[in-house]
Amino acid sequence: MFALLLACAYDVEAWLTDEVEVFCQCEHPETSKACKDELMATYEGQDWWSTCADDPAPVDRTEAKSWLRDWGDACQVPDQDPPTPDDPSWTDSCES
Repeated sequence: MFALLLACAYDVEAWLTDEVEVFCQCEHPETSKACKDELMATYEGQDWWSTCADDPAPVDRTEAKSWLRDWGDACQVPDQDPPTPDDPSWTDSCES
């Protein structure tokens, strides 16, 4: 039951935070904190952020975490494509 609750709790903010964390760790290790702050500020400045951040992530948590772990472990982007939303316009469907 607890695992089910955790899976349901993966929201847009957590998903994007996870991606930013690994990206900055691997691509900008010397300035990782500044990189994270800048990228998250960019996301938070988007029109859709206020309505989407708490919505369920449009990707599967397990798949996203696995892909990001593979990238972060070696700081080499995996050959496999990252999980992406089924709907490329997923921000349009956020609850207002």
